[in-house]
Amino acid sequence: MRPKRPPVFRDKPDRAATYRPKVEPPDDAGRIARHRFYNRAAWRKCRALKLRRNPLCERCESEGRTREASQVHHKTDLADAPELAYVLTNLESLCQECHSRETMMRIRSSYGGSRPKTRPPEA
Repeated sequence: MRPKRPPVFRDKPDRAATYRPKVEPPDDAGRIARHRFYNRAAWRKCRALKLRRNPLCERCESEGRTREASQVHHKTDLADAPELAYVLTNLESLCQECHSRETMMRIRSSYGGSRPKTRPPEA
């Protein structure tokens, strides 16, 4: 039987504090405003119209795949341009996977991440 080794204590910095920026808690007023917007009858009608006109995911189609769109995404964020909230050219029909990917890219970029807010233009 081997003798037990004494524990080794290392003085390492906390990785979370080192590599992640400090994030302020979300503003409740902004969250409440978004909740109110997405529950309006005008938004529900606009969303339904966009999904009727474009029932397939626009990102998947551009990559040669066919998927049903279930989400409507604002190309220009509501906080940046509220006047474009109901403009159909500012809306994009996306599947759940593409919409989640886009949302995460925006969240990461707004908290100091290295990813851009939108996808780079395709050549």
